[in-house]
Order: sequence, then C-alpha cells, then structure tokens
Amino acid sequence: MGDTTPRMATTSQRLLESPLCERIFAGRYTELLKETVDSPAGAYAPLDTPFVVGALAFSGRQDEAVAAFRWWAKEHGDDATVRVASHFFLGLGECRSGRYASAIAHARAAVAASERGEALHAFFAHQTIGLLRHFTGRARSAARHAAKARQAALEARFPYGRMLALDLLGHALVLEGQIHAGMSVLEQSAELASSLGLVANAGAPRTAVAAYSARFGVAGFDAPKVLTELVAAVKPEDAYSRRMLLSELAIQQAFAGDGQAARDSIDEAARIALPDGDRRAKVRLLVADAIVLGLSRGAAAAREKTSLARAMLDPELDDGLDVEVTWAEALVRGALRAPDGAERARIAALARRTHVGRARLMAAIGDELAALDPHEEDRVAALVRAIEHDPDEARHRIVSQGIWGWLPRLFGVDPGRRIFLLHAESLLVVEDHGAVAPLEMPGAVLVRLLDAIATRAMTKDELVMQVWGIKAYRAERHDPLVHTTVSRLRTALGPAGAWIRVTDAGYAMSEGVALMHLGGAIEGVDPPTLEDERPRSSAPSGAEARQKAADARREEIARLLAREPLSTSEIATQLGISEMTAFRVLSVMVKDGVIERTGQGKRTRYRVAS
Repeated sequence: MGDTTPRMATTSQRLLESPLCERIFAGRYTELLKETVDSPAGAYAPLDTPFVVGALAFSGRQDEAVAAFRWWAKEHGDDATVRVASHFFLGLGECRSGRYASAIAHARAAVAASERGEALHAFFAHQTIGLLRHFTGRARSAARHAAKARQAALEARFPYGRMLALDLLGHALVLEGQIHAGMSVLEQSAELASSLGLVANAGAPRTAVAAYSARFGVAGFDAPKVLTELVAAVKPEDAYSRRMLLSELAIQQAFAGDGQAARDSIDEAARIALPDGDRRAKVRLLVADAIVLGLSRGAAAAREKTSLARAMLDPELDDGLDVEVTWAEALVRGALRAPDGAERARIAALARRTHVGRARLMAAIGDELAALDPHEEDRVAALVRAIEHDPDEARHRIVSQGIWGWLPRLFGVDPGRRIFLLHAESLLVVEDHGAVAPLEMPGAVLVRLLDAIATRAMTKDELVMQVWGIKAYRAERHDPLVHTTVSRLRTALGPAGAWIRVTDAGYAMSEGVALMHLGGAIEGVDPPTLEDERPRSSAPSGAEARQKAADARREEIARLLAREPLSTSEIATQLGISEMTAFRVLSVMVKDGVIERTGQGKRTRYRVAS
C-alpha cells in the first residue's frame, strides 16, 4: 500500500506560499512594510524576514534591512532558505547602490547557505551572483548565471523568480552587445509579469526596452517624448528608476538639439535624494552631464565631469561603470578610437574582462578601420564612426533621425553659434550652444544675402551688387529692397534673426556667428565637376549604361511616390537598396524639382512635386 501520510511542506514551499511573497515581487513595498516592521507592533513571522529585508532595501533603507536580517540571524538563524533569500535581497540592494564589496559578501553567503538539491536555493544563489556580475560589468558571466537562475526557478515552480531571471538575462544580453536579443528577453519578462497579474512589474522591463532603444539609437519613436512620458509615470518612491530615466532623457534631448531641456533634466535628476552611499547613481549622473555638456559647451566643459566620475570609480570592482565613463569620454571627443597606445591597451583589457559590447567595440576600432558594419546594432556607435569615416552616411542619419545636436560634430567644430545650410536637404539649421533647430531653406536671394553678411560687414551698395548684381546703387530706389530682404531673412532665421545687426552703412552678422555650407553651394555658382571637365570620348563606355540604370531607378521612385508619400527607409526596402543610396537619389530628385521633401526628422517623407 502507498504511503498516504501528508508530507510536511518544506521551508521553500512555505516561503513561496507566504502572502508577502507576491507583494514583494509586485513592488508593493510600502504596503508590505506598513503591515510588518512599520506597524504599531512591528511584528512579523520569522519566515517572512526575506520579504521585510527586501522591502526595506528597495525603499532605500539598506541599514534597516541589514539590522532586520541580523535580528533574525540572532534569534532564528537556523533556516537555510530564509538565509539564502535574505542575502539575495541584501546583495541586490548593495548592487544598486554601488557597494560591491558588501554585495560580494552577500553573494558568497548565499552560495554558502545553499543546500544541494534545493531548486529555490539555487535560484537565489545564481540570481545574486548574476546581479553582481551585471552591476560590475561582467556581461557574459551575468548572462550565464541568469540562465541558470531561470532554470532553477522553473524547477522550483517559482514564476516570480523566472520573471526576475528573464529580466536579468535581458539586461545582461544588452550589456554584452546583443541588443535586440536582450530586449526580446525583456519583453518575455514583461509578458510573464502580465500573466501573473503584476502590472507594475510588466512596466519595468518595458521601460527598460524603451530606454535601451533610445540609448542605442534603435528607437522607432520620438525618444525624448517617450522618455518624458515614462518619467511622469514613475512612482514617486521609485527614486532609482526616476533618476535613471531622467539621465537617459537628458542625453536624448542633447542628441535632439534641445540643450536647455537636457540641462533641466540633469538638474531635476540631481535634486532626487538618494542614499549617501549610492556612488553608482552619482557616477551615472556625471556621465550623463558630461555628454550633455560635450554637445552644448564642448569637450573642455565635459572633461571636468568625466574626471570627477573617474575619480569615484573603484579600480577593482567598477569595470561596468568604467565602460560607461570611457564611452562618455569617447562621445565627448567625437571619436571611438582611443587617443594613444596606453589608453587603447587599457580599453582592450577592459573589454576582455567585461565582454561589454561598447567596450569591445571601442577596443576593435583601429586607425585603419573605415568601413561601417551595416548590421551594427548600436546605432549611436555607428553614427560616431560615420562622422569619422563617412560624412554622407552620418549626415543621412542626423537628418533622418532628427538628432541635430550631432551636426556640429559632423563639421568637426566645437559647439557655438552657427547657421548651417544643408543644400541637399533644403534645410537651414540654427545652432546656439546645444540648441540646434532645423528650419526650411529660404530662397536663393536670402541665401546670397546671408552668405554676404556672414563674411564681413557689408554696405548697402555692396549688398546690392553682390546679391542682385546691380552695379549702380541708388539709395532711394534700392534701400527699400535691401531693408525688406533683410527683414525676410530675419524672419526665416527665427530667434537667430537677432544675430543680423545694423551697421553705420549696412548690415553684418553678430560677432562669433559662423555660416557653414554642406552638400552644395549658392545657386548659380556650382563648380564644374571632374566629369564636366573631362574630354568627351567617342569610344563607348559604361557611363551610358550607368546613366540608364540611374534614370530607371529615378522613374521607379517617382512611380512609388505617385501612389503615396514614403520615407527613405520605405523606399530603400521596396527597391532593395541601402538607405544611403536611396537618400542620395532622393536628394538629387529634390534638387531637380521632380519630388519634394516634407516633414523633419523621423517624420520626413517624399512626394511628387506639386
């Protein structure tokens, strides 16, 4: 006969059946604490100690979390399950604050307390080690332990644990450079959280996906707008997430050319109170501040922030933060390639230790590397490389993605006050120390006037000659024409119209304002190309065949646009060509007046000219 005696539930089973288990993993920390340690009696079951410890740690009360665990260890410290789970929550709290020496101690204690054969113990041990590896920048090791934690959670029938392991695995894969794969795993974590009824938990990995999409330039949305909405949705008590999102938002606003908004986001993040020991948050805020300053004030202004951040690093344990600081230094100087042999050797060693994607990318950049990898998942890295090696590709990325803050870097100049004329795109872009805004290209007369006064102060008779080609200046006849045209130019320049100043005899541009042309010249003065100057040969060549192919492609594009307006990427997909090729053909067709360009940034579309 079989044994029908009811079996005693193990401590692991009783822990998972506790009412507080769901609350801690649902993020209801305040509610949990009010029912336990913050209640009038301050009492709770010894078995619930890990959940109380976790709620205290996640609420920024790490010292109280340690005290609660020590009380349990003194009074009831004979249960391995409670011990392992408590070390997990304490280790995570220390990781989030950047106190890695303490986190290492908790990880070792979790492993030591684990009992062989206990799946729940294995989950907490691997998850604790994986989190430590992730926060210290050991991407490959973090992914490996996250996968083991997921398997252990399955064996323990612990869906909350599987959700956490998937979340860690997704972050680790992104850190390693497998950006799309990592974001896919994060979506799996969100779906599992939703199926468990944990709406807040589902939001966390999806928030991470949005932040990563922006960080690596793979977002198919308006990154500043989406991140602003995410910041507004964060719970007030979640200071960690709010500060992280504000830092990312500031960087994206700087990329978009909204320098003042970026400064405001940095200041708001700095006002968020965090524990004094949260060195990690302080370093990451300095990194974001350095990138914002680099795009608005230049490398010298940013260097102070990166130096402060580097001075805060622990040389033994902060490899993950070291990669972030090194990356910021690369963006600030506008080149991923290390400036000297010693620095290149340091980055190569950092890449070998961490396997972090951006560290490996910087280590792989050599003086001879000029080609761009079309499959590069980190599109921000691809942009910086294109600025160095393929300006046409970089210009396409900046214009199509609306990341105007990068435009000065394309010209190889420090931030300042400038007017850029992008002839191929029919855009005029105004820059004022990080505030970069695209405007429609004004007419040819206004462009000639702008070009004239940007060179030097011009008298009215000089302007009449240079802009209109009129040799005999007559004040009563030509002054109204000059005044009206200057007024129209000021209007076309928007706020930068104030940069046009009146002189005793005419007009000039304010001191320190530069005008830069890209992708063309002023109407009527295009220089002859080499093809125009080369003697014609009667012998047949491939030129005619190439011209026929180009004409056929233009006709095909015109047919597509006759049906509906399309973006560059949509045309490239339908024709089976690269976006850069499509962009070049479209630019020529716009210049020829065959089609016209509407919208800006991600909303750019082409249509048949009206």
